Amino acid sequence: QRQGVAFVRALGRFEDREGQIGGFEVLQQGQQGFIAAIQAAATSGKWVLVEYLEDRLDPALESLLDQEMVESSEGMTLKIGDKVVPMHENFRFFMSTNNPTPNFPMEFSSKVTLIHFAVTPKALEEHLLNIIVGKEQPDLERRKADITKMQGLARSEMELVEENT
Repeated sequence: QRQGVAFVRALGRFEDREGQIGGFEVLQQGQQGFIAAIQAAATSGKWVLVEYLEDRLDPALESLLDQEMVESSEGMTLKIGDKVVPMHENFRFFMSTNNPTPNFPMEFSSKVTLIHFAVTPKALEEHLLNIIVGKEQPDLERRKADITKMQGLARSEMELVEENT
């Protein structure tokens, strides 16, 4: 898993050296000023890498992962936490975990691209097959994404019902 983090860090340093991004910020969920740092990075065009992500995600990041962007007179704005901030075109957001078998909720997994850097040949075959299906039969891929999203919502609803009983 650390090789993915090393790759993102190296890419960020290279892009920053070329003057194409406004810097590179490495954060950990739960640290003081976590959301404010992401908001500042979005405004200035920095890349953000959140390391050591646990199975639970800060709820303030939901709107960021949903990409709640709005076109305004000043350009694109993005909701992060409870604030709407101007979004610089170079802003990028990465997350990593050390957990080799993360158990993220389905609704989270449907909003992000998960890259597993310790891939088995069988998993690689499955991933490549998904890419081919997505290119050759996009309707089928959209249907699969819709079903996955519905499963995540149903699972969340079931957890709520279980908590309330």
